[in-house]
Formats: sequence, structure tokens, C-alpha cells
Amino acid sequence: MTVATRLAFRSSFAVSSRMTPRRAARRAADLWFRVPRHPVPPPPPAPPGGGTRTLSGEHGPVRTRCWGTGPAVVFVHGWGGGGGQVHGFVRPLLRQGLQVVAFDAPGHGPSAEKHTTNAVEMASSLRVVAAEYGTVHAVVAHSLGAIATTIAIRRQWVEPEQTAFIAPVTEVRSSLAQFADALAVGPLARQHLDAEVRRHTGLAIDDFGYSGCDPALRSIRLVAIHDRDDRFVPYGKTAELAECWPGARLITTEGLGHVRILYDPGVAERLADYLTAPARSDRR
Repeated sequence: MTVATRLAFRSSFAVSSRMTPRRAARRAADLWFRVPRHPVPPPPPAPPGGGTRTLSGEHGPVRTRCWGTGPAVVFVHGWGGGGGQVHGFVRPLLRQGLQVVAFDAPGHGPSAEKHTTNAVEMASSLRVVAAEYGTVHAVVAHSLGAIATTIAIRRQWVEPEQTAFIAPVTEVRSSLAQFADALAVGPLARQHLDAEVRRHTGLAIDDFGYSGCDPALRSIRLVAIHDRDDRFVPYGKTAELAECWPGARLITTEGLGHVRILYDPGVAERLADYLTAPARSDRR
């Protein structure tokens, strides 16, 4: 988006927020739920031998790719990401006797048939994948994928023994506020934004948040991985999550940022070791 286009958007929202606040809120929400198409670092090449399937989901086809056999580890990508971001984790997990499953959420991937989605729809896709591939040993989730995973767990759509949250988003209210600031959405229109989120998703905006004190999550082992130099999701939020989550382990990296952490071989090896390690009362 050029500077001129950005200024035009801000001017338009500033005016409409005063004149037609409800309409401005609806317009802002429609933009909020549009899947970004900005370029991201390309994932590593796909490991050989993966089998593909197209499953029937409530919000459109769910395209999956699977490597190996054994207990399933399902990867849930973040906002604007894709199933290919799991490629660097495949070989280390296969060596541990695990099956690796990745999928593209609605609105994501090269064959996306829609342009908008949300974390509830992403959770619904995880439900379809879990039902197809049997018992899920672990879910590895990046960024907004962590919220989608917690929604699926709360609704008993997936019941993993372990979770690995990489640079996890733990709430969306602050992000929506920053988005509204960037568009110059006025105070009258902001009063309607929560209702627009519920219209799109069926959930109140604060229902997307979670913590280690959540009763539905406390019995699941967690490893949280986050980079101190992440410019998109604050590292401190993940540190707080791990501190509150019983038995959680926090792995901290530096210099990898929000996306490249998915492509680091060292992170992949440490994660594979954790996902196959026996439970220990002194994990923290």
C-alpha cells in the first residue's frame, strides 16, 4: 500500500467514523478479516514422499500434506502463512517415529477459494484434519494458529497430548486496536467493532484470549518457543504464558524474528526432542 493510498484510507475512515460509525466499523472489520497477501520468506523445499489429500470442510476444501506414519503431529500456520512452513520440522519429527500433517487454512495457500477467514474457521479446519488422521499426539501452532488451536481444544475438536506454540498470539484485542489506529477509525465506530467481530466469528473478541490458567488447557503439555527480536508478537506475552501454564517449557531464541524461527534447524531439532520426551514433573 502506497503512502497516498494509506492517507486516503485514513481520511475516509476518519470521516465515515463520524458520519456513519456503524458502517465504518463494518468496513473496518471486513478489512480486518481479509487474508494478507504480502510476501513472506519462502519456506524450505518440501521433503520428498509427502502424500496430499483434499478434505471437505465446513468453510471450503482443506488441502493437506502428510509425511510418515505413527502418532500425528499437526501443524497449524498463522495469519497469512501456509502449511509449507512446516517443511523444516518434517525430518526431525520423522526420525522420532512421528507422522507430520500440514494444511492450508481457509483463504490461505495457492489454491485459496476465498479471501477472508478467522481463527474460528481455522479451528474448524483443524477439526477436519484431526478427524481424518486419527489420534493427534501434538499440535504445533505458529502465531494466530495458537488461538485457533485453543479454540479447537476448548470445543473438544482436537485433544492433543502436547502442544508447541511458536511465537503465539495470546489475545487479539490489542491487535485490533492497533489496526483501528492505523486506519484512523474514530471512537464512535470503535464502539461497534466488538459487535462486528462477533458477527464474523460468533465469538466476543475477548473469547479469543487464553492463558495458562485456562482449565481446558492445563492438562496438556506445552513448549513455547519465541524470539526476543519478534517485531509482531511481544516475547513477554509468551514468557507470561509459560510461567502460568503448569509444567510448561519456554525456549528463547534471538535474531530469528517472527517467521524465520520456523526455518531454523536448531529450533526444529529441539522441538522434535521435546515432543517425544516423556513427561516430567520438573519440566519447567
